Amino acid sequence: MTEEPATPGQGDLSLFNWSEERRLGVRLMDRDHQVVCHQAGLLAAGVDRGDGAAMAAGARFLQDYIPRMFEREDRLMANTNHPERGAHQDAHRQLLVGLMTRTSGPIETAASVLAAVETWIRGHIDAHDRPLARHVLEAAIDPFAATGGRRLLGSVQWDRLSVMVVDGQFAFRRTARDMLVALGVATVIEARDGVEALKQLPNHKIDALLVDLYMAPMDGVEFTHLMRNIADSPNPRALIILMTGAEVSQGLINRALDAGIHDLMKKPISQDALRARLERHLLAPLPFHEVGRYLLPVHPDRNATLLRRQAASLSR
Repeated sequence: MTEEPATPGQGDLSLFNWSEERRLGVRLMDRDHQVVCHQAGLLAAGVDRGDGAAMAAGARFLQDYIPRMFEREDRLMANTNHPERGAHQDAHRQLLVGLMTRTSGPIETAASVLAAVETWIRGHIDAHDRPLARHVLEAAIDPFAATGGRRLLGSVQWDRLSVMVVDGQFAFRRTARDMLVALGVATVIEARDGVEALKQLPNHKIDALLVDLYMAPMDGVEFTHLMRNIADSPNPRALIILMTGAEVSQGLINRALDAGIHDLMKKPISQDALRARLERHLLAPLPFHEVGRYLLPVHPDRNATLLRRQAASLSR
């Protein structure tokens, strides 16, 4: 007698495991795929436990994230003249029907969402996403780089951006201000420490924070933790936090990621590095996941050693 394969939510979560075989080679797409697989695995685990809250939160996350992922892919297709764009769009629409189906309860909703993700993993990626990735790679296109005078994911509206620099060193604050002004940032606010920043934040609509890891009396990790608290933060669902530090250890990176930073840059930073990080997180924002009282950005790759190498290389 042939044993039927287990389905998601019935004890087999291997379908949602991310592996090198699933990597497409296009950073934007790989990052999105890692996020979806990871979150679907968490949702399936919630189904196994019968955890209604986890099911509701997981389904809601994927119903919000996957349409945004499809929008990013569509912009890639439009801006690279992908010849199979029409068929790819049709496949997206079919997947969204199942993903967004209204159901009577969290169990049914979770099942519908997981079924849509399973269809995406088992068929859509090979049929549509791999050809798109090959098209992008053959054209030697980086979704985060300028191509033909335009950026594939759009352009940052620097003149509408507001950034706060929180650092105890006057020289660094002024250098960072000069870099941001040179990029065209409309508003740059300075704060000497976290306490001063907390006093100023209610008076400004901040899009991004540049925070020193080693500032006092509260360090950058403690300050970030406050910024991710839903009750205290001025903008918990969209605030970009870039952390800087002269010395970066693996333990500190883990603490900073756990507190909710987007990225870490080793001092001294360069204008190109600052621009690259702001553009990446503004044009292809990380999703946020609610953890108790906190909203934390979801990092597809939590490899601290890799992040440390990236932070060091971006400062050059």
